[in-house]
Amino acid sequence: MNITIERFEQIEQERNKTASDPNFHKWMEELNVSKMYQDPSNYFKAREIMSDYNFSILTKKKNLTSILNLFLK
Repeated sequence: MNITIERFEQIEQERNKTASDPNFHKWMEELNVSKMYQDPSNYFKAREIMSDYNFSILTKKKNLTSILNLFLK
């Protein structure tokens, strides 16, 4: 399913309009619907940042420290 940027922005605008409607809040209270919503974009951004991070440097440094500790004891 491909969604264009324009359609995605339209969906976001509709979502924001609905979320700010007092009747919607009343309806949620009547049905005892949870108000908790988490934006998933933060999760995807964090994954993207972590995938760019070079863990090989950290691993090499840790291995070097382990080897040095063997000889320094």
